Amino acid sequence: MYLDAAKMGDTHTLQSCLLKGTYIDSVDEAGCTALVLATQGGHFHVMKFLIEHGAKPDATDENLKTPLILAAERGDLKAIKMLLKFGANIEATDEDGLTPTELAQSLGHADLLSFDV
Repeated sequence: MYLDAAKMGDTHTLQSCLLKGTYIDSVDEAGCTALVLATQGGHFHVMKFLIEHGAKPDATDENLKTPLILAAERGDLKAIKMLLKFGANIEATDEDGLTPTELAQSLGHADLLSFDV
């Protein structure tokens, strides 16, 4: 229920689950946390809610992609800025050894990670 809510962008259900004691960094069968799932779905409001309530910003998916790497792939500047503000590691690498900056450059989003936080 909790992880499905993250996938669907349902902040109300997430909050209810957390109030009932659900661990914020619970993982699904692929090892993805709610923050990773929300990032994959582009649910900024859920990402922000989870980060503000203590979710680890550098959790990874099954391909070792952090939320910052996923946001760079999506070209999501708003999510990138928020993740960096909350301490996401800009040097983290995915299973191919690519950092968020390298991945953004390879996808034509070089400007995404060239700003002051």
